[in-house]
Amino acid sequence: MQDLTTQPVAGTVVAKGTWFGRHLGIATGAGTVISASKYHGGVVEETFARFRGDGDVAIERQPAPGEGADVVARARALVGRPYDPVFFNCEHLVSEAYGEGRASPQLRRVARIAAVVGLTVAGIVLARGRRIV
Repeated sequence: MQDLTTQPVAGTVVAKGTWFGRHLGIATGAGTVISASKYHGGVVEETFARFRGDGDVAIERQPAPGEGADVVARARALVGRPYDPVFFNCEHLVSEAYGEGRASPQLRRVARIAAVVGLTVAGIVLARGRRIV
C-alpha cells in the first residue's frame, strides 16, 4: 500500500488498519470517504478525518483515468444500505463501486481458515474414535 499524504482523487480506495485486518472506503475527492461501516451500521459518507480516526490511512487502489466519478456515483448510490459482516461489508462496497459485483477477499480468507480448522478438528475426533484399545 502507498502511504497517504495528500487528499486522494475521486474513486481512490483508501484503507486503515483495524484489529481484524483493514477497513476500506472510497475517497470522493471532496474531503469525504464513503464506507460500509459496522460502527455506523451501514454505508455512510463521512469526512476524511473521521474515517481516519487516530490511525494511518493508505491508498489501496486508484481508479483508471476517467473512472473516478463513476466509482463515487456508484458508492453514493449505496449510502444508507445496512452493514452486514457476511453479505455487505466494506470490501463488498468497494467491489460494487468499481462495478465488479460483490466480493470480500477478507471474508473468503476467514472462511478458508474456518474450513481448515473444522477439518482438522473432525480428523482428530475421527482418529480418536478409531483407536484400537
